[in-house]
Amino acid sequence: MTREGLRLILLVFGAFFLIFLILEIVVRAGGETDADGQFSYLGFELPPYALPLNRIRLQIEAYLNNPSQAAYIPDPETGWLPRPDAILEDGILKVNGASIRSHREYNLQPDDDTLRIALFGDSFAASNEVTDEEAWGYNLEKLLNEAGVNAEVLNFGTGGYGMGQAFLRWQKQGKDYSPDIVIFVFQPENLDRNVNIFRLLNVYSGVVYSKPRFILEGGSLALINSPAMPPEEIMDALESFDSHPLAAYEAYYRGRGVSYPLANISKLAGLVHVTLANLYSNSSSAEMYGPDSERGRLGRAIVHAFATDVADGGASFVVMHLPRFDHFRQFHDGKKLPWRFLLEHFEDAYHFINAEDFLSAKYRDDSYYQPNWHYGPEINLRIAEAVTADLLACIEDGTCISSRLQGISVSQQQH
Repeated sequence: MTREGLRLILLVFGAFFLIFLILEIVVRAGGETDADGQFSYLGFELPPYALPLNRIRLQIEAYLNNPSQAAYIPDPETGWLPRPDAILEDGILKVNGASIRSHREYNLQPDDDTLRIALFGDSFAASNEVTDEEAWGYNLEKLLNEAGVNAEVLNFGTGGYGMGQAFLRWQKQGKDYSPDIVIFVFQPENLDRNVNIFRLLNVYSGVVYSKPRFILEGGSLALINSPAMPPEEIMDALESFDSHPLAAYEAYYRGRGVSYPLANISKLAGLVHVTLANLYSNSSSAEMYGPDSERGRLGRAIVHAFATDVADGGASFVVMHLPRFDHFRQFHDGKKLPWRFLLEHFEDAYHFINAEDFLSAKYRDDSYYQPNWHYGPEINLRIAEAVTADLLACIEDGTCISSRLQGISVSQQQH
């Protein structure tokens, strides 16, 4: 190599190093480090990662200092329940003594001539952000009775629940109420909640508790963190989470033990790493939610176990898909979301009601949604109308009547 060639190479390397150094200084100067030692730049958290212990500690201490004010109470079997006999959501959501969304109490056994329907799922089943009289479950009961079916609808929907928690609440409480029809609401975000244990690692506010989590062992469901770790013990666990046995099962944990050698030293390299990771994540959603992913396999297994348990009790099982606003818009924009295989499976395997089939494209307009993106009153009523029509048809042909009410038709229930 000639002297001129070597000089050119050194100049190029020098220029790259100078640019790198300038950009490194820009990132370091423009970023900030929080109380837990987590460095962020333009909203991106860069490695090495630190658990947000100070934020979590403040939220848990706020609960522990005044637990009687919490909207949800810790529950060892499901993670949490709505506070019994409470009025939530700024006074619009009434919960009875059994933590069911209702103004009245229910006997465990329904009357002989009453069709009892039970709803399970998250806040989309509970109909958060609308009044009790606007909720789709309330209107489902009203419309069925107006059609001549002596029906009652018990709403076990609970804000923040994953699919596993809905199933666990059925096992803990729902089956004791002997419903004839069980409607499980599938909201695809719950695939993420299924792989989360500590709520505050996934969502920065709200419920401060941990929850049981299903895992797959040899193709079968198994429970971990059951009973759920009480809130008094969560901080001790998180402060040494790198070595905690639950860390391997918490999808929203990024420990300092994760090795990104250059990214841990250089903030610029860390920014490049996070940017590329986000691009990869956006382009590999099938790996995260597809049929071979943990989320996909776990979601399918939970619904199968739920359906089997309901059928063993003599009731009919219905799966209903209620999409989030952004998922609904993507559907009407022609995008095939990676969990579509689950919807196709539900349609093949169960009695399936898909809101995409009856909510028209006009509901892509955000004016039909509440501030936190739950359905507004009009969509709730539309859901109630569609489910009423579906259930009336299957009641008439006997395909969704429990063994308890076998042979009772709509006309026979008129009163």
